[in-house]
Amino acid sequence: GLLFWLEKRFCKIFKQHIISQLVPFVFPGGTYNVNDFISFQLCVTSQLFGTKDLLSSYRYKFTGSDYVNTKVGDTELEFSQLRITEESRSGTGNNSSSRTTEIFSGLFCSMKGHTYYPGEIIIRSNTSSERFAGKLNKLFHVGLPQIKTGDEEFDSNFLSYTNNEQSAILFLSDERRKIILYLKNEWETTFSVSFIEKTVFIAISMAEDNFNPTIFHSFLNIESAEKYYHHLQKIAGLTSLAK
Repeated sequence: GLLFWLEKRFCKIFKQHIISQLVPFVFPGGTYNVNDFISFQLCVTSQLFGTKDLLSSYRYKFTGSDYVNTKVGDTELEFSQLRITEESRSGTGNNSSSRTTEIFSGLFCSMKGHTYYPGEIIIRSNTSSERFAGKLNKLFHVGLPQIKTGDEEFDSNFLSYTNNEQSAILFLSDERRKIILYLKNEWETTFSVSFIEKTVFIAISMAEDNFNPTIFHSFLNIESAEKYYHHLQKIAGLTSLAK
């Protein structure tokens, strides 16, 4: 109703006035668009959400906001809020019903540098649903084979997949594993990464849009400005994986 409209309107005005000013402060030369989000093609290339044929299905809907395009050193960085849902129907005629299933909601980043990654490497948080999906993939011989890095802490937190096991294990050095574990602890949520050619993709699950303000609080609230500034700095810190 009216309250929902006012809330959406307030958030949009806030972002246009505050976030748009903070982005170039943290990312000199960076651009921000409150209404745009990261491209469908990058979602497909990342291999973090499914195959192109699957994601191209009419059942899948992509929405998002807060698109940023910038550079951090030599790394090209794009990120935005992203939500992917699947629409399914059951029954026929008057007995039909629809259901919306959330596939992903959170922050999605693409970071392109000069390092060429060996093969395709995908790293997912070690959750019960991911373990079940991995067993199905192995049973039906689909997806990339799972590997162990030999690092007990890393392997207990993440499940790793690749089409080039020998190179991937060498690539996932002590330093890279420590960075991934550090980032997981810093964000305190489920966290997936893929290394594809010269690009690192990161999907960080979030229940809420971290760029949304506390409704109807002052635009000039210093604590709020600091919150968004530190959030953008955390995103900049993700580029350590692209080196």
